[in-house]
Amino acid sequence: MIKIVYYEILRVYFQYLILRKIKKNGKIVLVDFDFTLAIHECPASYKTWDLTVSTLNKSLLKELKCRKSEFYIFTARGLRSKKLVINWLDRMNISCGGLFFLGNTSNKIKVVQRIAKFGKVIWYDDLADINPKTCLKKIYHPEIPTSVEFIRL
Repeated sequence: MIKIVYYEILRVYFQYLILRKIKKNGKIVLVDFDFTLAIHECPASYKTWDLTVSTLNKSLLKELKCRKSEFYIFTARGLRSKKLVINWLDRMNISCGGLFFLGNTSNKIKVVQRIAKFGKVIWYDDLADINPKTCLKKIYHPEIPTSVEFIRL
């Protein structure tokens, strides 16, 4: 129960921060981390994604640079991954406008559906959860508001 309340508070807080960015810029570019920006191998021996062997999606980074807009990492990871993600971004020499850790894919979808009412959202995501122990992928197909430019990678 405490975990549910914690993630709900976190989701509302990140939603507020994103809305401030939209109000300031008129739009926001959100980029998923796992399997969108960071490409992982999926050997069954891993218990979690090993960021030391993960590679950068260079074609996505090139596209983001062409947009000439600041982008924000928008991940289903929990806050415990913050240091790992920051270290990986530093190692790849990537700077972004901020990091939003939503805890799960459903929370990401809820946030986008709510913030889309207030401005343009450009969203790069695979919209999938992948179990690192089995490498099985669960793909989400939510209703995406028309004000969202969604790019599934």
